[in-house]
Amino acid sequence: MKITIHKKFHPWYYSYFLQGLQQLNIPFSFDTLINSSTEQRLNREGFSKDFLILSIRKNGKEKILVIGADDKTTVSLELLALADLYAKTNVSVETQQSHSIVPIGPTFGVKYLDVELLKMAIRDAFNKDYSKWKLAMKRVKYDMYLQLKDSPGDLRRIFYLNYPWKKHNDLTEFRKSIIEYLKELDHNNIIKFEGGFSKRRFGYHEGLREVSASKIYNHKNYLESLAQTKIALNTSAVHNCLGWKMGEFLCLGRCMLSFSIENVMPFDFKSGRHYHQIEHISELESNIKYLINNPSVVNTIQRNAHDYFHQYIAPSQIMKRLLYMV
Repeated sequence: MKITIHKKFHPWYYSYFLQGLQQLNIPFSFDTLINSSTEQRLNREGFSKDFLILSIRKNGKEKILVIGADDKTTVSLELLALADLYAKTNVSVETQQSHSIVPIGPTFGVKYLDVELLKMAIRDAFNKDYSKWKLAMKRVKYDMYLQLKDSPGDLRRIFYLNYPWKKHNDLTEFRKSIIEYLKELDHNNIIKFEGGFSKRRFGYHEGLREVSASKIYNHKNYLESLAQTKIALNTSAVHNCLGWKMGEFLCLGRCMLSFSIENVMPFDFKSGRHYHQIEHISELESNIKYLINNPSVVNTIQRNAHDYFHQYIAPSQIMKRLLYMV
């Protein structure tokens, strides 16, 4: 089997899948796609950078695998026609039924760099297109997740760090309400709260000083603080997508206290087994108290979440499944 990956991808979103191929010890290279008409079509339509597109040659035949890790549930009909298999992190029930898209669940950015990627990064730097690599290098390596996944955590500690989006004011206001609620619970000694809106190096986001974190977190700091918890609060992300944080919560085996999950998860992912669901902010206090007072429930959900991730959503598991299906 020979795998060629289209070189115009964004490492911030797609290094996770390269990590999976590396874990499976499957060699791959970066180039334009073997099929020249396919390559011309991709360049003409401008799709390359928004997806990970793999040409898989086995038994003398070429198969095209398209992976979309964007926030939206929309599908590129052009790529759907081109692909032998089309997989996405965010798939609505309607999209899955209409187009037979394979849901792969929430992934997250990791730092992954090999010799070929380093050459591509250097070449892009000379072409003043280094920003995407700079973003990707701010993430930690996948190995750090594995080191932290067995951290015991504190049952009363809640770490909630999020970002305010100017283009998505409703989401920002919702997150602000969550932070204010958690700060009140901390004031009443119900929880030990850490976090808020991410603090920037050049100051607080306008009008959000009182609900912002007291310090700056890089990705390593963020994960270390998350590992000190047992309960993780999973709230809506942009476009109601399966956010990176959700993938990280599952990877580290945290007990997710989650608002409704709208997009399709792979396989059998259930409330009460893999996470604890709530519907409204007003339910936070009673449900946090319930979990704190029932550590056996928390431990069971943690174990189930950890097992689910490493069986279905870990980088190697996703790639093994997709390569088998294509």
